[in-house]
Amino acid sequence: IDYQRWLQCYRGFVGNPTAAAPTPGNLGDLNADGAVDGDDIDPFVAVLLNPQAATLRSRLVADVSADGTLDATAAAAMAARLLESTAN
Repeated sequence: IDYQRWLQCYRGFVGNPTAAAPTPGNLGDLNADGAVDGDDIDPFVAVLLNPQAATLRSRLVADVSADGTLDATAAAAMAARLLESTAN
């Protein structure tokens, strides 16, 4: 599934051309265990390196910066989430 095409369809469905994509769970929780921790690092990197091979859910959850792109901003946001989770 092409993420940008999906997002365009979603925006058409909700009738808002700038609507943010819905968040399918906890951003950064790639393994869906309810926590953002070290177990999410490898799957996060896998999505970042090869988003075409990842599921739509994985791509959306890996977009930790919630800006619609999988890039250095998402990686920085993921690092911040990981540091937050270890500080608590």
